[in-house]
Amino acid sequence: MSATNVFEIQEKVWFNQKGRWHFVKLSKDLSQDIKFLAYEAKHAWGSVRVCACLKGVSWVTSLFPDKRQGIYLLPIKHKVCLQANIAPGDLLQVRLEFGV
Repeated sequence: MSATNVFEIQEKVWFNQKGRWHFVKLSKDLSQDIKFLAYEAKHAWGSVRVCACLKGVSWVTSLFPDKRQGIYLLPIKHKVCLQANIAPGDLLQVRLEFGV
């Protein structure tokens, strides 16, 4: 991906008890757009590198595909959850920047 693409999303945080991770599920429509835009920039397991920002906290991470649901998942580090005071069920405004 040569150009930077930015998306603003508003989604709820969920907690995966099994893996002890916090995630944001991206919509199917947005996931399809990302799949198209990041076709040549995919990494291991189909992940896509992004810079995420929420509540003034930014970090570089990867979106991971959930093939069962046909969407991408944004993992949120524990450190970010603490810094931004995030809990499962919170509705978040998240900025995703691709091409980083």
